[in-house]
This record gives sequence, C-alpha cells and structure tokens, in this order.
Amino acid sequence: MKILPVGFYKYRVDEGSNRTKIVNFLLKLYYFLFGVPDLHSHIRYRFIKKLIKNLYTLDVGAGEGIISFQLATIGINNITISPYTLKEANYATKVKQSNIMYEEMQVIPDDAQQLYKFKNESFDQILVIDVFEHVRDLNKSINAVLSKLKPGGRLVVSVPTNHYPEFFGQKFDRNIGHLRHFSEDDLRNIFERSYGMKIEFLEPYTFYYTSKLCHLYYDVLDTSLLKYILMPILNFISIVTENFHVRPSTEIAAVFVKPLETR
Repeated sequence: MKILPVGFYKYRVDEGSNRTKIVNFLLKLYYFLFGVPDLHSHIRYRFIKKLIKNLYTLDVGAGEGIISFQLATIGINNITISPYTLKEANYATKVKQSNIMYEEMQVIPDDAQQLYKFKNESFDQILVIDVFEHVRDLNKSINAVLSKLKPGGRLVVSVPTNHYPEFFGQKFDRNIGHLRHFSEDDLRNIFERSYGMKIEFLEPYTFYYTSKLCHLYYDVLDTSLLKYILMPILNFISIVTENFHVRPSTEIAAVFVKPLETR
C-alpha cells in the first residue's frame, strides 16, 4: 500500500472560504505531499503505529482522528473515533465521508472522563494517545477507559514526560492544556500496581535530538510560514535522529493488558 504522509486527508476536505483559489490550491498540494504541518504528529505516529494491532478499537480523545485515519492507510480501520468536541466530530465525519477506506470507521463524540456512549467491556483495544495529561480527573478517566476494555484487551497509551516543557516550551505546554506530565515509574505505579494491568510494552520516544528539533519547531520558530516551510525538512531529519536513543525523552508510550479476572 502506498505510504501517505500523516494528515494527507486534509487535501480532500480542507477548504478555507476566506482564502484565494491559489492559496487553497497550494495548501491542498502541501497536505498531499507533506501531510499536516505539525512536526510531532508525524513523529508520534511513526512510533505509535508499531504498537497497534488490527482489533476492534476505540480511539479516545481523538481530536479530528489524525492517528485513526492514518492507521486506515495501512489496513487498520475497525476503529471508533471519539473526539471530545462537536466541532472535532463534525470534521472527523467530513474526513470519514471523503474516502472509501474510512467507510468501516465510526465517529462518536464523548468525554474521556465518562465514555457513557459506549457499552462496558466492548472493545479489544483502546487508544489513549496524549490525552491523560489533559483530563482534570485522571482516575475518573482511567476508570472510564478500562470499563470499556474487554478482559484481555489492550490499552495503548502515549503521554508527555516531565522534560516536555523544557524542549517544547513552557508557553506551548501551557497553551495546549497540559495539566500533568508522567515518568515511566508513574505509568507502572498507576496501571500495573493500582489497576492490576500487565505491562506488554513501556518505552520512551522522542529522544533528545528529536526533542531538539521539536524545540526549534514549537519554541523558536515564531511564524506559521516558517513552520510550513521547515516542517518537511525537520520531519525528514527526525526519522534519522529517532535512531539515537539519547535521553532525556519527551514522550513515553506503553501497552497494558487488562487481566482476564478483575481485582
């Protein structure tokens, strides 16, 4: 299957009414060639996709569904996308309708601290990718997520580390709504010791040199135009730098398995 850039689908659905025809054309061409102009979205997806299996999946706090829609390009499309806001859900629905590869996917908005629209123990796999750092009541959100996961099901998590503000910038960290950061021990204590989950995988990513690229992109570059121009170059460099596992890292990914018998 053809490798498509993360967020490429925007070329089909993104149409700014206040833009000139030439600007719309150039943006569509950009999305098609390079994907979404957000550096870490590309870095995150390259790492996270290796952890996800082709199972009946719920993507919690999915935003516009960028990870789920990208997974569909590699044949993983039995996914329910659950954005938080109606605006995100409407956009995700628009994307879903834009391509036949998304026809099996569903879009159902819900609150990551409640998930009341879904039946208990109904999913084989749940994705919570950079969401737990945003919720106000962490325990409530974890309980809601685990209640929807079947016994033996997989929980795929990504969270920022305590080094995230150092590289991405305090202002950016604050503006995107991070309420907390995590260490590897935090994840072990929360999911393994407190909730009885089995650790299948737990490793850092977005290592030092890649984080320095993110520092340049998110904390130094101060204009959207520069970010659009440099993102493809920085993204290409990050493919190389992620092979150098020099700490500190700014993200952690983990896979936990729900026990067959709950405590």
